[in-house]
Formats: sequence, structure tokens, C-alpha cells
Amino acid sequence: SLRHARNAIWAIPHPIDVNRQITVKKPVKMYWHKTVLDRYRPSKARRSWNSAMQLSRRGIATAKPLAFFEREHDNSLKQNFYICEFVQADCHIGQIFNAFSAGEAEFMGVNQEQVYAQLARFIMKMHRRGCYFRDLSGGNILVKIHSETMYFTLIDTARARFTDIIMPMHQRLADLTRACQKLDWQGRERFLGHYLGLMGKQLVWYYKWPFYLYGTNVWLKRRVGRKCVKKLINYWKNLLTESSENH
Repeated sequence: SLRHARNAIWAIPHPIDVNRQITVKKPVKMYWHKTVLDRYRPSKARRSWNSAMQLSRRGIATAKPLAFFEREHDNSLKQNFYICEFVQADCHIGQIFNAFSAGEAEFMGVNQEQVYAQLARFIMKMHRRGCYFRDLSGGNILVKIHSETMYFTLIDTARARFTDIIMPMHQRLADLTRACQKLDWQGRERFLGHYLGLMGKQLVWYYKWPFYLYGTNVWLKRRVGRKCVKKLINYWKNLLTESSENH
């Protein structure tokens, strides 16, 4: 298993080519509000398939979609599977940004300015081709590094939306805030400078507000949201277990 949280994700051998793998993804947890909001939407597997096909048509690198399966009239919204090719990557962008935030000057031979410039060009290409990804976290941008050139691949495509008109700035910034969450403020400003420069814009204060708001939202979720409640419950469980063992 590659992951087992809200979704179970695992890799299995390719049925034809023994030197390759495929990735299978299935929802395993569904929050109550999602069961209401997503009741009449396509399954998560179908949304992942549709978005991956759109990305491929628009020339944006993503894990190659292979198939999806879904149970009809599934009230649980969890009986569906999305299958794509396994992406061979050196890392994801979140790991690179963590290294830079910890003081590293480069990552696998690529310095900070090279990373910021190449990632900015990739995301700009995605936006100009009408993709509002909506879940552009560091873990969803896989990276393959060859010499000093970086190749990016998007995964976890279910939330993406597409348009044929010019993407508004607030949607662009919403994607960028998620991509930069692991990066320190100095790095964020340098990365934003590269992205905005491709639009002929300068980095000014009002472009920073979405980053402050998103950071505050993440902070609150970790401390007073679902994660905090879960940690508190686990803490009391462990405390009661230790108490019962001591007696």
C-alpha cells in the first residue's frame, strides 16, 4: 500500500509489461458532508478519469489513465476504483520545498532559482491551458530530475476543473497557495516573482493575502479541526490504556 487514509492507494504489476506497475485508488473514508454534497455527482473514480483525460488532451503531464470501475447506485460513494500508470519519480515538490525551508541551497543538483523558475513555467502552462487544479499540494506534483532539468507530473486529479476562457487571478493564486504551503516566506516570494513575471506583473502586497489566509486555515484545521479532535481522542485512549495496564 502506498497510502491508506481517506483513499487507499496501492501499486500492482502491469498485466502486460513486467517492468512496469499500475496504481489503483479507492475511497475508504467519506466524511458526512461529502456524502451529501457528492450524492449526485459522478463517482470519485470517474472524476479522476475525466480530469486526467482533460489534462492529457491539453498537453499537461499526468499519470496515464487506464480504467475506472464503479458500482451503480452506490450510496456509500466508496465502491469505485481508478487505475492509472505508476509514475516513476525522484520526489515530489513538497519534499524539495521542505529541504529549501530547512536551509538547503539545492536539491539533487538543482538550485532554488532553477526549481522556482521551472515550476512556475509548468504551472503557468497548466493555467493558460484552462486547468484550475484545486488540489495542487506538494505531494500531487511529482518530479523527475535529469541533469538540471525537472519534469513534473500531476496526480490526484479528481478535483480539477477546466475552462476555455482566461483563468481569473483568484483561482491561479488558490492553486499557488497549496503548492507553496511547505515553502518558507522568502521562497514563496521568489517563486511568486517568477510566476507573476511570466504574466508581466510585479509582486505586490495583495497577491500575498491568499497565502496568509490559506496558512491560517491550515493552522486552524490542525489545532481545532478534525485532526485536532482525532489527536485528542487518541491521546485519551492511550492514557486510559496505560492506566488500565498499571492497575
